[in-house]
Amino acid sequence: MKRLRSTLTFLVVFLYIQVSTAAAQSPPPAPSDRHLSRTAPERAPVMRQETFHASSVNTVVQLPAIADTYLASERPDENFGGDALFLGYNFFGDRFGAQRILVRFNVDSIPDNARINSAQLRLRLSFASPEGDAPMRTVLRRLASDWGEFGVTWNREPQWASVRDSSFVGTDAQWYAWEIPDLVQGWVDGSFPNYGLELIGDERVQQRERIFYARETNTDYFPQLVVNYDVIKDTAPPAVTVEPLPTYVGRSFTVSWSGADQGDAGLAYYDVQYRVDGGEWVDWRTGVTDTQEEFMGGQNGQTYEFR
Repeated sequence: MKRLRSTLTFLVVFLYIQVSTAAAQSPPPAPSDRHLSRTAPERAPVMRQETFHASSVNTVVQLPAIADTYLASERPDENFGGDALFLGYNFFGDRFGAQRILVRFNVDSIPDNARINSAQLRLRLSFASPEGDAPMRTVLRRLASDWGEFGVTWNREPQWASVRDSSFVGTDAQWYAWEIPDLVQGWVDGSFPNYGLELIGDERVQQRERIFYARETNTDYFPQLVVNYDVIKDTAPPAVTVEPLPTYVGRSFTVSWSGADQGDAGLAYYDVQYRVDGGEWVDWRTGVTDTQEEFMGGQNGQTYEFR
């Protein structure tokens, strides 16, 4: 009887160890839907706020993505234009490898002369793996060549420029943001073309993913660009005064000036001209922020005027 009890006890312990080991090696559950055929709902820019001042208008606008997808290194010739947005590295299951997100917005509704105060790329997280993972560092790059939402692949990845922002993405299902005011300013004023953005996460070989809602979602969790900008409506010219000069001066003398804006735009710089004996006005100092300068080379018997 003692031997039988001992044997049964050993078998129970052995089975428990085997089951526990198998559970520890199981991959975490993850969404498996890929290569979806979905159409994004039509969305227009949403004016969140508009504030009128005497000579400027402040606007906060929410722009929806007009294209988004991701690239997968282990599927280098496959396109995922209708899927959710996968980031990081997919190791378990079908093993899609490193995954990078592409997204683009239309900023044509923002006036060319707008001054960008702030701009945020916002993505809503829907799933994270592994559970309880540490925040994943991401980098956001400006894209420097064109791409198509339903044609781009890992092997046809567009060119990218410098890093525009770096941020961390946790595991909570919430909004995550990247700050890109200078980038949006460049798109708006034409400093560089708008080919969109590429988001890159942790691409080391391991199971570590972040999955975001794409623009095809029927919820309000679609990718967004939220921009705060001012447009100056100030048309009143500034008031500028050149300080009176003495009747007689030497060959060199100091010229002083001052100015004030009658609206809200402010003064960016001064352009100062002079003329001799009532002749043509000549540029002397242009684009300066100083308010005085030494004039050199005056001639005897001539009258100098400044404005």
